Amino acid sequence: MINNTENKNRIKIADGFDFLANILDKRLKEKFLLKKDLEDSPFEEKPVDIETFLYHERYLNLKDELSKPQLELVTTGTDIINIPSHYSEIVAMVGQFGGKDWISSIIVARSIYLLLCLKNPQHYYGLAWNTPIDVINVAQNANDAREIFFAYLTKFIDNAKIFKELGVLSEKTTPYTKSQRIITFPGKNIRAVSGNSEDESWQGYFPIIIVLDEIDAFKSKEELSSDRKRLVGAEGVYTTARLLMQSRFPRIGKVILLSWPRYQGSFIMQRHEVGKLETSTYVVCKPDGSPYATWEFNPKRHESDFYEEFIKDPENARARFQCDPPFSESAFLSIPEVILFAFDARMNTKKTDTEWSEQREIIVEPVPEQPAKYKRYIHVDLAVTHNRAGLVMAHRENDNNIYIDIVKFWEATTSKEIPFRDIIEYIYKLSKNFRIGKVTFDKFQSVALIQELNYNKIRAEFQSVDKDRSAYDTLKELLITRRIIGYYHNL
Repeated sequence: MINNTENKNRIKIADGFDFLANILDKRLKEKFLLKKDLEDSPFEEKPVDIETFLYHERYLNLKDELSKPQLELVTTGTDIINIPSHYSEIVAMVGQFGGKDWISSIIVARSIYLLLCLKNPQHYYGLAWNTPIDVINVAQNANDAREIFFAYLTKFIDNAKIFKELGVLSEKTTPYTKSQRIITFPGKNIRAVSGNSEDESWQGYFPIIIVLDEIDAFKSKEELSSDRKRLVGAEGVYTTARLLMQSRFPRIGKVILLSWPRYQGSFIMQRHEVGKLETSTYVVCKPDGSPYATWEFNPKRHESDFYEEFIKDPENARARFQCDPPFSESAFLSIPEVILFAFDARMNTKKTDTEWSEQREIIVEPVPEQPAKYKRYIHVDLAVTHNRAGLVMAHRENDNNIYIDIVKFWEATTSKEIPFRDIIEYIYKLSKNFRIGKVTFDKFQSVALIQELNYNKIRAEFQSVDKDRSAYDTLKELLITRRIIGYYHNL
């Protein structure tokens, strides 16, 4: 007979076997489901989260943590797995030394990693098996591309263990190869490309991400020689990048703009403001919509680091480190307030254009003077088929200020030249209502007009503004001392 004690022991053993069987069964099920999940998954290796990728020793192994806006830029800029992606453009207007080259290298490295995690990136994006997938950084010039961005990227790729492990088809396969500006991962036909705005060769690649690094420094069409007829400058490079993205990866590709602004209304400032209104554009900015200063974006920088720069050249420092630039890069007159005052203007809330300040009336036609108290002086800048011909009439009153009476222009069209006769007739009209002291012209095609005015008893002569700086220096002094009183003119 089996006593109660033995029976209880047998029950315990049986329960133990059932317990172990349940654990084994559960683990087998988990293993089966995991295997099935891996078979169904597009990934060779499931991508790790951004924090792990940045700081774990198998990955980038960074020692310094990214700031919140830096992390925001990297995360949004590398969203290339979820199709369709919500954003096709990311704009980051950030102060100089904000770590943009470093961040753009991280963006490229993270993007390459995500592509390598896929079993077959080309199949995943619906491409032919032999189509390369490129991640491109376009710098201002070849030196920046090579010495700054590519140096950062190469260091990341060489030091991270993950890039030696992923995408290797066999022991004989090289994980990646490097040239002067390209890192190629042959196992999955993926490339990291370092380009620059002065070289068009990057436009022949197949990019899923294009980083336009320091885009406000890209040369404009006017800065390049006239014999170079290709589309250049910030606008041209941006347009080309957008077209490449739309044709290659229309639902997932990204154009990323990084820069500090060179002048008010510059390209990056326009994209910063307009981008906030676009659902497909992500603007990295503070909650109030303003850009990050250098020390707000880069945790390794402090406002005190730039104390001397703000003392020596506050205007330049505000542009570089606080994204608050003057009206013009390397401006002859760099104090915007005095220009705004002279023409009764103010910056609009978007800081990309001016608007009427409403302190003085807008003049459409000058009111006839009764009696003729002050002599009027007119200067004309002629043109025939390009730009505009302009005329300004002004006078000086007893307070020693210069008052602008009228600003007028004539514009050529593609089919019609500017009629010089109209300009002469307008001067005659003014001479009936005002006492004209003198009319001056630059030297461009003005001989006949000067002769005619002098013949009709209106004093006229040349006034060159090209031989020396005297005219500009006079203008600058009058503006700074607020002695030019004009009116708002939207042109």
